[in-house]
Amino acid sequence: MGSLERKNVFLAAAILRPGTMYGQTNAWVLPDGNYGAFEISEANVFIISERSALNLAFQRFSKVPGKPPFLLELTVYDLIGR
Repeated sequence: MGSLERKNVFLAAAILRPGTMYGQTNAWVLPDGNYGAFEISEANVFIISERSALNLAFQRFSKVPGKPPFLLELTVYDLIGR
């Protein structure tokens, strides 16, 4: 995970209603899900699925519009406990 050093890393939740996040005490990940670290800006990295990264890139929430810069592939076991 050396490519994530000196970056702000966020586990971004994919939800439709942001109001449901208030007071959240835990988060769930898919047991067989594949995740990746995608560079959103020079300092920020989101841990999300490839589809979520692509959706954000087309909304211009990406360092490169329309193409999310991929840094690292992660499994659910890399995320549990972090």
